Amino acid sequence: MMRLAEWEHAEAQFELAQLYEQGDIVPQDVKQAAHWFQESAFNDHAEAAMRIGLMYLNGEGVEKNIQQAMTWWDIAADGGVAMAYFLQGTAYSNGWLPEIDQQKAVAYYRKAAEAGISIAQFYYAQALRDGNGIEKNTKKAATWYRKAALRGDAEAQYCLACMYMEGCGVIKNYPKAIYWFKKAARQGHVLSQCILGLSYLNGVGVKQNEQLAHLWLTEAAEKDYPEAQFRLGLLYRNSKHYRQQPGKALYWLRRAAFQEYPDAQYLLAQCCREGFALTQPDLRGAAYWYEKATNHRHIGAMFYLGIACEYGFGIEINMEKAIMLYTYAANEGHPGAQYNLALCYHYGRGVEADMKEALKYYRMAADGGDAAAMFNLAVCCKDGIGMEKNAEESIRLYTAAAELGYVKAQVNLASSYERGDGVPADKEKALYWYQQAANQGDAFAQQALDQLA
Repeated sequence: MMRLAEWEHAEAQFELAQLYEQGDIVPQDVKQAAHWFQESAFNDHAEAAMRIGLMYLNGEGVEKNIQQAMTWWDIAADGGVAMAYFLQGTAYSNGWLPEIDQQKAVAYYRKAAEAGISIAQFYYAQALRDGNGIEKNTKKAATWYRKAALRGDAEAQYCLACMYMEGCGVIKNYPKAIYWFKKAARQGHVLSQCILGLSYLNGVGVKQNEQLAHLWLTEAAEKDYPEAQFRLGLLYRNSKHYRQQPGKALYWLRRAAFQEYPDAQYLLAQCCREGFALTQPDLRGAAYWYEKATNHRHIGAMFYLGIACEYGFGIEINMEKAIMLYTYAANEGHPGAQYNLALCYHYGRGVEADMKEALKYYRMAADGGDAAAMFNLAVCCKDGIGMEKNAEESIRLYTAAAELGYVKAQVNLASSYERGDGVPADKEKALYWYQQAANQGDAFAQQALDQLA
């Protein structure tokens, strides 16, 4: 091999370079590898030209020099090595050269794509989809994704599936989306495995099947994909079929939580608070995980951490922090936080009493569907607390809260119909609402029913 190489035999030089590069038969020697790749390239070996270009790119066996790399890739491309076009495109796109030039990158990607390089087809499709360095054209993007997908590129299969799922560049088609998600998932594409699991879980594009959902979510979860771990934990927590193994719910939720996945941290906190799969509730653990989720601005976690701070559940009482958490969550639209903050302003808990602020947050919570807030706001309307009396609005709010099953509102509404207070007296309606409250175990309502009967 050496004698042939010294006689300027290009293929022998290329093979010899590979032997030195890999340390096969001869000791590994990147300088000798670079030398023989370059000699082979000088003798018009196009693949060697691409390889010496890579060595100049990485500074392996030669001094790093991107311009030299580009020169050799030009020679390789002229010799028919289409991958060299892809490398040139990547040089312009990834900042290997002093200036990024997406238009030149796309032009090279297109050349490599047209020559059948699947990864280039994928990159060219990405550029067309996003309009990066070329005019946006989702229809053409789908065509190039398909070409790469048919060559087995898992990322392209995933992107094509997403386009079918969203109807982007193609007609929306869930079965085709599932087909390509499966192709990618079987190659170990973790996001496709997770989406496939969720599709089976929710019956999107496929018939609902918890067992297949479990299978694909487990595949992704074992690769440490946090959303899959969270969804798997949720499945073990809520599914009738898998609920018999509650310890696995905690196992997967913990794995996702330790990867800073806020929904998992929040749900893990809920499990600790409820004592799910534990011998007893763990309020300290709940507060810890609520805090972790709060660091990611999880609104539900802020609300529950606010409660923990207000009442000392698992942590020391800290009304200042509770007010701060309630305020943030309330302003982000959490009805429970709005209601609790209204109570704080109403009764001066941790803040100076301020009925104007209390009423503001009662209204926000009531508009968000919080029955307790509707009830308290109804009382304020009826008695003129912080506002003018408004019997009509009071009845409307009592009714809304009563229809949501709020017992106090049902009792007060029944009493209003019984006495004709704010509404025309109506014994039938009074009996109806007392009965609704009595069905929930309210003793006063039961007594009132006996008296009205």
